[in-house]
Amino acid sequence: MDSAFLIFDQLVAGFLAAISTGTSTLARYGIGLLGLLFLIAYMREIGPRLATGVGSLSDTLGTPLLFFLTVGLYMYVLAYLVPLTTAALDTVIQWGLEGIHFRRDTLLPQ
Repeated sequence: MDSAFLIFDQLVAGFLAAISTGTSTLARYGIGLLGLLFLIAYMREIGPRLATGVGSLSDTLGTPLLFFLTVGLYMYVLAYLVPLTTAALDTVIQWGLEGIHFRRDTLLPQ
């Protein structure tokens, strides 16, 4: 093999190892940290409104709903981060291989 291909393979392997290490660390602490940050942000938003008496019923009902939906979306992305990034990487590789008229399943092992 050409030395340029070996360097490229080592570079990609290094990036994939770093991504794998980062996602395992994120998966371990991410959900708890996200919950804690949610509570801090919620209290920071709602606390002054409750203390001053400013706001209406729609603010009272809508703000927690918005916060719960936002946190739910973040938790979904955090829980499925590895499959989402793997699918994105596979898509980019497939697009690149189609440009040179190869198929991923015949060229690269799964």
